[in-house]
Amino acid sequence: MSWAILCESSDLAVQCLAAGQAIGLSVTTAVSEATELRADAQKQLARGVPTALVFLTDPSLDDLVELSHAARESAQPVAICLPSHGAASSIASSAS
Repeated sequence: MSWAILCESSDLAVQCLAAGQAIGLSVTTAVSEATELRADAQKQLARGVPTALVFLTDPSLDDLVELSHAARESAQPVAICLPSHGAASSIASSAS
């Protein structure tokens, strides 16, 4: 099973790809704007692809509810990652 991992920064995408490879998990990574993560995840789920999202900013409750509906409808898992605020600040500043 191959996972799609959608990230808010290219640094996170590279780290997720390396982590997936290290444990033998087949992954593809992509960078999406924060405002597009939910829509991009819904597209992946509709294609039947297990999807993970790595947010630098807290997702809205609406985003979480819509993602849960999309996951249920597609019968695919969705994983959410929220790096700690300290780590997120460090990643965001290194990406700038």
